Amino acid sequence: MKKIRFIVNPFSGVSRKSNLEQLVEKELNLNKYSFEVQYTQAPKHATELCQAALISDIDIIAVVGGDGTVNEVAKAMLYQAKPLVIMPGGSGNGFAMHLGMGRDIQKAIGLINKAEEIVIDSGQANDDFFINVAGIGFDGKICNVIQNESKRGIQAYFRSMFKEGHKFPFMHAEIEIDGRQIEGEFISITIANASMFGYNFTIAPEAELTDGLLDLVMIKKVERYKYYLNSWRFLNKSIMDTSFVECLKGKQIKIRTKAQTDYQIDGEGKGITNSLSVTINPQSIRILKPRD
Repeated sequence: MKKIRFIVNPFSGVSRKSNLEQLVEKELNLNKYSFEVQYTQAPKHATELCQAALISDIDIIAVVGGDGTVNEVAKAMLYQAKPLVIMPGGSGNGFAMHLGMGRDIQKAIGLINKAEEIVIDSGQANDDFFINVAGIGFDGKICNVIQNESKRGIQAYFRSMFKEGHKFPFMHAEIEIDGRQIEGEFISITIANASMFGYNFTIAPEAELTDGLLDLVMIKKVERYKYYLNSWRFLNKSIMDTSFVECLKGKQIKIRTKAQTDYQIDGEGKGITNSLSVTINPQSIRILKPRD
């Protein structure tokens, strides 16, 4: 019988987690798995709980939390033999959605019973690890703004988008991807390992976790109304059909902007910078995901 440790951030997202143990008992195949639940108490505590699990008799580590908690646990799982389960425990749950875990914690627990193990890529952006997406420009601004909001959720996300969208300055950027040089004006530049930010908001529809490549998604400068008119395309995965979005795949990416601008790592605002150096960690984390 394999033992699972659920590492839970009780404060993340908008869903209740007080009944998590009861849900696990109901949905997990207890003939196949035993489990324990541990709750984080402060930032970075999730990393400590994960590291302790890695040197214990725990076989599988499951994280239940938002982007920041997932990042804290996943970076401790780099090149480890034990697999990780990403549960939908935050607000947007973009990475869990990409893996097919859905948005409902109860249903996601049941999916563990017949999950398969794969080995996925991850990335480094400057000195920061990421498993989902990193970005500079407008998406970084939204993450920085939301980080200071008292309430999370889709309403806060879209409120910030519309509030900041008409005034956020375009950035002049020089980009290098695997030796290829690009220069231009952009509103955002995102490096994606998986496909979506959250809330089904898909930034890189063709991103694959196991291809050894990162997707560089560049949203170019156009009249601002075109962003609003095409915003629905992020929800049906057709954003690449517009003329102002370009995607390239590569392993090493360097971005330099003339002025400092906002940036984010796995949905967490990191302040401002004028340079981002990104590399891939190929086949670096073992993941349990629902069978196709």
